[in-house]
Amino acid sequence: MTWIAMALLLLAAALAQSLFPPVAWLGHVKWPWLLSVTLYYAMRRERKTLLVAAMAGGLLQDALCHSPLGFSPLLFLAVGWPASACKSLVMTETAPTAAAFGSILTGVFVLVGGLWLHVTGAASVSAAGWLGKALGSALLGAVCTPSICSAAGSLDMLLGNIKRKDDIHGAY
Repeated sequence: MTWIAMALLLLAAALAQSLFPPVAWLGHVKWPWLLSVTLYYAMRRERKTLLVAAMAGGLLQDALCHSPLGFSPLLFLAVGWPASACKSLVMTETAPTAAAFGSILTGVFVLVGGLWLHVTGAASVSAAGWLGKALGSALLGAVCTPSICSAAGSLDMLLGNIKRKDDIHGAY
């Protein structure tokens, strides 16, 4: 059921990402719904699940934003891996943690991705432009990631993929 839930989440995130308009006053950045799904799997599930989410979500991201194919999956994995490594140190089920991870890692995603696109010649935006986009994306990541984590956690509990922390059944 994990893979069914992931497919539903990724399709819903791709639809939301394509329908939500870019925010003009934040540098025309798009809402990072697909990256937020990857961060959910990074913070709350095993690394093999993160790997699949990063690859599938990244390919959808590349298809939606016309970036070079394979670009986003590598970056999704690069920002998801540290989140997965740190999940034992923080309370991953809380909205503030999700907002912090979403904000920081979305900003890093845009900065590193912008630098990579600039170096390869695929984009010609100034450093100040990328910094503005990173800050705008960080703000949107702080909104998207807690929303996705809440919805994805509810879906996973509904499907039986994860159990509630306060569930005492099966404790004996």
